[in-house]
Amino acid sequence: MFRTVIAAAILFWLPHQSPQALQLRGDGIQARSFSLAELAAMPHREMRVKGHHDSTTSTYSGIVVDDLLKLSGISADSLRRARSTMYVVVEAADGYRMLFSLAELDPSLSDKVVLLVDKQNGKPLPDASGPLRLIVPDEKREARWVRQVRGIVVKRASSL
Repeated sequence: MFRTVIAAAILFWLPHQSPQALQLRGDGIQARSFSLAELAAMPHREMRVKGHHDSTTSTYSGIVVDDLLKLSGISADSLRRARSTMYVVVEAADGYRMLFSLAELDPSLSDKVVLLVDKQNGKPLPDASGPLRLIVPDEKREARWVRQVRGIVVKRASSL
């Protein structure tokens, strides 16, 4: 018990290092870390979305998740067959996770747009939601929206 208290006190006094904003890792890809500045410099797409909870409309700006995956070697050409058996787990800071099939993120197979956003109405996301949030604008509910995104993990489904 005493050691735990001492360890916690030491960690409190150590200078805090800013962690990478996003970790991208998984099966068959090149693991990458992205800072907020790197993500902000990438091509963004804007979408106006009406919220289901409060019925207000906001403009979100962010990176298409499929574009982000391509930076780590996931492309339709290189993994045409494998994409159908792969999935993506989006991880939040609080441990919350959400799953997407890789095929549903592929613009050659689906019109669904999934964005990793860093701005809402031209401003950085509020602390409760950001600095990164995953949004799925065309779904009936915000059930697969993920606040405070910290990681994206690509996995291959095992044989049944």
